Amino acid sequence: MRRRLSILLGILFWVIILSIHVTNAKEIVEMASANYGKNVKVTQTAKKITIEIDATQEFGESKSGKSITVATTSGNAKLEHGLTLGLNCYKKKEK
Repeated sequence: MRRRLSILLGILFWVIILSIHVTNAKEIVEMASANYGKNVKVTQTAKKITIEIDATQEFGESKSGKSITVATTSGNAKLEHGLTLGLNCYKKKEK
């Protein structure tokens, strides 16, 4: 009796795991990810756009010398759905 119960629970466990993987696989297929400029990773799904920046990276001083560039698209970048992204991420220069 215990053996049958453990076998059924094991099968149920794998059915749940497989159904989760199938759901996640559908989301991954809909997702497109690309780098846009320096330190800018953009992930696009059917409904959302996620912008990822590594806050630990630096790309030198600005022209004025007042700030340090962390990420930039270096102008405008075309995305899906007719969207355009223009991004500059910077921090104040430490004195």
